[in-house]
Formats: sequence, structure tokens, C-alpha cells
Amino acid sequence: MRRLSGVICVSVGLLAGIVCAGEQPAPLLERTPQPTSDPLGLRLVRLCREHVLQPMAQHIRQEMERHYSPRHLERLLAGGDVETRRAAALGIGLIGDSSSQVAVANAMHDPDPEVIRRAEAASWQVWIRLGTPEQQARLARVQELIRAQELQDAIAQVSLLIQTSPDYAEAWNQRALTYYHMQRYRDAIPDCHRALELNPLHFGASSGLAQCHMRLNEFPQALDAFQMTAKLHPTMPGLKEQISVLTSMIKTP
Repeated sequence: MRRLSGVICVSVGLLAGIVCAGEQPAPLLERTPQPTSDPLGLRLVRLCREHVLQPMAQHIRQEMERHYSPRHLERLLAGGDVETRRAAALGIGLIGDSSSQVAVANAMHDPDPEVIRRAEAASWQVWIRLGTPEQQARLARVQELIRAQELQDAIAQVSLLIQTSPDYAEAWNQRALTYYHMQRYRDAIPDCHRALELNPLHFGASSGLAQCHMRLNEFPQALDAFQMTAKLHPTMPGLKEQISVLTSMIKTP
């Protein structure tokens, strides 16, 4: 039975953490034959190029906040040329707010793979920022415990966070991830559902839900969750193949 490798409830928060943690970013912008002529987009592209090798993302974030609002970036992401859309997705990852979720969700269907990659990373960053600074700090500690494989402590910490912040979708998602690592798939499923209730755009929670059902050999439920994921993140690696395999299995008597 082929499984969709690497698609679990969350990518251990790494996509969201690369820029937020201030680590050196990878090369972000490549020149295109036809650069943008839009003044706002041109400034944005120049800003990203100017700071692409900066070791601290905080400086880039400050420049973004000085020159742009999330609404500006959302408009550029929706209507700019490819280079501008790439830069706008990066900017939303740095300063986007709850209203930016729809813009990056739409960008998950962009024809440019690099725009999609950056929109995916921006989604994780925005989702974490939906919490207060205190909630974000507590969630960051949970993610550290998950990475260190201190899973019992991670469950204890994230459960406390959920108790005090029951509307913080990413906390539910991180607990589902922790249960998944502990092979407690049945416990992870309701947390994935709750994350999706709070954030219907959460492709991490939907793919995690699918993986949990796969591990429990609940293939019709897994197929439903993978199909939900395909609507949110249609280019997720291996997703189409997994849907095809499950569809064939379920149709076969």
C-alpha cells in the first residue's frame, strides 16, 4: 500500500519558523525577463532584493511595515506579475494578519510554483501569528519540545495552551502533530477536526487528518480528507497520486 510520505499534521512548524525565528533566508527572488512596472510592486521587489542576504529577518520585517500594509501586499499578490507576486507572498509571511489568509489561500493556486512555495510558508507564519504574543511564545516552546522528541512534555504544554486559548487553531494542530508522532492517531483526529473548524483553510490539519485515517486503515475517511486538502493545496507533493490510489482501492470490491 503506497502512502503519501511526509504529509502529516504540520511540518513541525519549520516552514513557519524559518523567517520568524530570524534565520538566514534562502535566495528569494530571481530576475524575470519582464520586471514589474507597477510602482508599488517595483518598490517591493527592490526591497526584497536589497535585503535578501540580510542575516536577520527582523530588519526586512521593519522595512515591510514601514512601506506596506498587509492590504497592499494582498493586492500585489493577487494582481502583480510573477516577480511581484513572489515578493508579496514573502511580505505577507512577515507582516500578514488574519485577513491575509484568504489572499495566501488563493495564491496556493498560482501558476508559478515559487509563488505557491512562498504562499505555503506565509500560511504557516500567519497561522502562528493569529495568537497573542504570549500564545505564540508558548506555542514556540511546544514546537521546541516536539523537535526534541520530548513528546509527553509537549502534550502537557500544548494542552495547557488549549485550555487557556481554545480558539487558537494552531495549538490544536500542534497537539494533533504530537499525538501523530506518538502513534496516537485516534487521539489526533478530533484535534485535526477542531483545527479545521477554527481555520477551514488549514491544509496542514486536513492532510494530517488524512494521514491519521490512513494509519488506522480507514481509507474512505482518508480519501475524503485528502480531497479536502487538494482543494486547499492542489500541488502538495504526492497528493494526486495518493488520491488516485485510494480511489482505485475503494472502488475495487
